[in-house]
Amino acid sequence: MNPIALALIQGGVGFAIGAGTNDLAIRWIFHAVFAKKKREIGESVRSVISNELMTPDKVAARLASPESAVALQAAIEKHLDGICARELPSVDDLAAATGDATLVQEAADSVISAAVEELSRRLSLPAAIRAFTDPFGLATGRLVAKVARKIPIGRLSRFARPELRSLLARRMTAEYVTFIQTHTAELIHKTRIWDVLYDSVVRLDEKQMEKVTRQVANRELHGITWLGGVIGFAVGFSESLLVWVIEHLG
Repeated sequence: MNPIALALIQGGVGFAIGAGTNDLAIRWIFHAVFAKKKREIGESVRSVISNELMTPDKVAARLASPESAVALQAAIEKHLDGICARELPSVDDLAAATGDATLVQEAADSVISAAVEELSRRLSLPAAIRAFTDPFGLATGRLVAKVARKIPIGRLSRFARPELRSLLARRMTAEYVTFIQTHTAELIHKTRIWDVLYDSVVRLDEKQMEKVTRQVANRELHGITWLGGVIGFAVGFSESLLVWVIEHLG
């Protein structure tokens, strides 16, 4: 047989062996190593991300950045606009729908009591007169509130102009930024948010892990497989030529 053809055949066999061996090695990593070590891998992923890549300071800085604040304010304004555009029923209907009628009554009584007390304080009425007017004011206030609670609210945009909604959104955003800067570390610690990473890794089976890894590093993994094939081809081709040379020189 032609020595070049024989060398090519042996090179092809070497290529198949080399590429196949590397591909099997890659699959073995996922189906043997990952299956036994995925809890350790999950712990390592969680540790690296929570302690180095996404520390509480970095998370807080990102969430409280000017860009995040602008995006949050826009989202709040949009949400408030949506709320104000709705046709709302009466307070009693809302309470009945949510099952909080008692809570609404208590809230109304609290507001009325505070209003009567503040009005009496501002008027500086004598105690004897207040003893008469306060109960009258409370009774009147409850009557007015009872009637008002049955009137449909309608659109809140009648009461909250766009300027007011924008002001409220800015205030809420400022409170959010302050809260994030102060409590991010505590929230991360209490919610154990990074456990999501650990749980996700542990739940992955070997085929899913291989699929995810190949989606991220498919070119590199194929490169390893092809490299094994090229090395196998070179070894097989060179070995065949070397044998042919030795035979003819001998």
